[in-house]
Amino acid sequence: DFYFFFYNWDISTISCYSHMQEATIHVDNCAGINNEHVKDFYISPNPNNGEFELNLSYIGENTTLEILDLNGKLIYRSKLDHKNQLININSISRGVYLMSLIENGNKKTKKLIIK
Repeated sequence: DFYFFFYNWDISTISCYSHMQEATIHVDNCAGINNEHVKDFYISPNPNNGEFELNLSYIGENTTLEILDLNGKLIYRSKLDHKNQLININSISRGVYLMSLIENGNKKTKKLIIK
């Protein structure tokens, strides 16, 4: 698999200017990444008022929920023990947050909107 990215970079200093040049970049496959990953989860409703249901397709022994603000500050953390759980964080401010499920070092993240 491969991706195409197009950049329009101008590289210049007072004494030097470079015209646009084509460049080919090769990226090696990442090694040592575990193929096991957190299964999908659903937030209902989203957007919400801070109270929502979290539905997981699978839950392991060490599944943890983390909610961070867009600056990376941890807002909420809880170990999950059911596939369907009601989460109440209506004491936090309105905004966009990142909600992650973490299981054995693997993470899946979705956007959470509190209105």
